Amino acid sequence: MNPIPFDPILARVLAGDADAFDAWYRREFPAVHRICFGMLVDPARADEAARDAMVHLHDRLRSYDASRRFSTWRNAVVMNLCRDRMRRERAREQIELDAAESMRLSTLPDPHDAAAANEVVE
Repeated sequence: MNPIPFDPILARVLAGDADAFDAWYRREFPAVHRICFGMLVDPARADEAARDAMVHLHDRLRSYDASRRFSTWRNAVVMNLCRDRMRRERAREQIELDAAESMRLSTLPDPHDAAAANEVVE
């Protein structure tokens, strides 16, 4: 197996080179966005997730193992971020559904109150 050459742009990004960061961002964003869109389906959610993923990738670049393909690492990180986002969204939706059901139930008359009111009427 041939060793994978380290990407010189990554070395420059890690060194803090703003031009290299811009080139890296423009190069990687389309692939990151495709993954996000494939998992989240909604264009607006995919745009937001892709931007967040790029920041996350940049913050984690030092943990990238240069002996492996960058695209494999990038894809795994982005897919995990999308999965986390979907879990949070599902949890939020469930909380909202539970709250709505709780409010609906709290507005229903209490059967004991209804029975007491019937007794008073009678």
